[in-house]
Amino acid sequence: MNLFKAIGGGLALGLRSWRIALLLWLMGLLFALPAAVFIEEAVHEFIGSSLAHETLRGPMDLAWLEEFLDQAGGMSSTFEPSRLSPAAVIDNLELWFSGDLFKENSGLAALGILFGLFWTLMSGGVLAQLTGPENHQGLAPFLAASSRYFFRFLRLVLVAGLAYYGIYRFSTWLFPRLEQATRDVTVEGTVLAYNLIAAAIVVLLLILVKVVVDYAKIGTVIEERRSMSIAGWRAVQLVVTHPIRTLSVYFSMGLLGLLLTTVYFFLAPGVAASGLGPMVLALVVGQLYLLLRWMVRISLLGAESIVFQSIHGYRRQGASRL
Repeated sequence: MNLFKAIGGGLALGLRSWRIALLLWLMGLLFALPAAVFIEEAVHEFIGSSLAHETLRGPMDLAWLEEFLDQAGGMSSTFEPSRLSPAAVIDNLELWFSGDLFKENSGLAALGILFGLFWTLMSGGVLAQLTGPENHQGLAPFLAASSRYFFRFLRLVLVAGLAYYGIYRFSTWLFPRLEQATRDVTVEGTVLAYNLIAAAIVVLLLILVKVVVDYAKIGTVIEERRSMSIAGWRAVQLVVTHPIRTLSVYFSMGLLGLLLTTVYFFLAPGVAASGLGPMVLALVVGQLYLLLRWMVRISLLGAESIVFQSIHGYRRQGASRL
């Protein structure tokens, strides 16, 4: 099976799985609500009976915001205008890649870990819906498959977490050494090239772990494996022996996700204007973007499932109908 058939099949599965994407988006929104309530209470307490009530009814008062952020801590420190704009994507990537997410936003990191556990739970049901027969699809089979594969996937995720941590430690070792090695280099382009190469190596290692985990999950569901060590080893063999087919699907879907983010970046409204309307519009567009991101993630799993079945000679099953 060529790349275009895999991508097309994955996108078709993703579009037909819109109910699953809607459910995952809704659960993600429920995860975010406690943090939103906590920040709302912190802002309300900080404003108190001051005249800031009046100034904040118009465009964002940056002086007030700077004063609030100077005194805020924990989750409240994430209350920035970029949260309601496409810049939130860039901010999140920077926090994650630099490691500041774990150093300065432990509450947000903990919430992210809980959300990762939620996705670990749901991914079994998603894969069962994507690869299973149509007469075993629906909400009840989805939830049953999610619980059936959860502890198997959890063992796999814990091992992957150790791999991610090792890569992160390698990154924190690599870049300071690279800075020392290029300290006497006078050409900025050369320094930039070295840093880009180092960043590409780190990102490639992270992607390899992610792809191996995806195919280990897919193999577990399709072949009903209970040993995660065997599933993980077979996934490593699959990626090593078919690197073009496995990685090209991932990078292609990644480019699609990047295109979606770019469109969101240019089309999403900001919150600089006064009034409730622009803020509501920014929230609606942002949530629509998150819903489409879920559909892209499901499409990636669908495309990878098609590649897995094609390589191992399995017959493709029906699409999901939650």
